[in-house]
Amino acid sequence: MDIRITKSDWYIIIIFYLVAIPVTFQGYDYSLGLFRPTVDTLIYCLFTFVIAYLVVYKLFPLYFPESRIITLFFWTILLLMFAGVIELLLYEMAKVKFENLSFQGIVKNLKKPTLWFWGISSSSQNAGILIGILLGKKFYDAQLDIQEREKEKKGK
Repeated sequence: MDIRITKSDWYIIIIFYLVAIPVTFQGYDYSLGLFRPTVDTLIYCLFTFVIAYLVVYKLFPLYFPESRIITLFFWTILLLMFAGVIELLLYEMAKVKFENLSFQGIVKNLKKPTLWFWGISSSSQNAGILIGILLGKKFYDAQLDIQEREKEKKGK
C-alpha cells in the first residue's frame, strides 16, 4: 500500500477544507469580532490534518498490513483522545483570548474524565470524515495496483 501523500491526496485535502472551513464559520456571534471564529478554525484545520495524517499515513500502514487491528484501534483511540483534549483546551483558551490562563485551571480540567471522552468525541467528529475519505482512496488505489499487477502477470 502506498503510504505517501500523493498529488490526488492533496486535492482531496484541499477540497475537504474548502467545504469544511465555511461550515466551521457558521454559528458564531460575529458581533464579538473575528478572533474566536478564526482561531477556532485554525485549531480545527491543524488538528484534523495532524490526526488524519498520523492515522492514515503512519498508524494504518504500520499495523493494518500486519493484521494487528486491535493494536491499530488502541493507538487510534489514544491519539484521538489526547489530540481531542489538547484541541478542546485550546478552544477554551481561545474563548478567553489566551488571557487569564492559570496552570491550576488547566490541570483541574485535565482531571475531569468527561473531558477525555469529549476529546475522543471531538477529534473523531472533526477528523473522522477526512480519515474516512483518505483511507477509502488508499484502498481504491491499492485495488487498482493489484489489478495492474495481475494484468502484468497475465501478459507474461
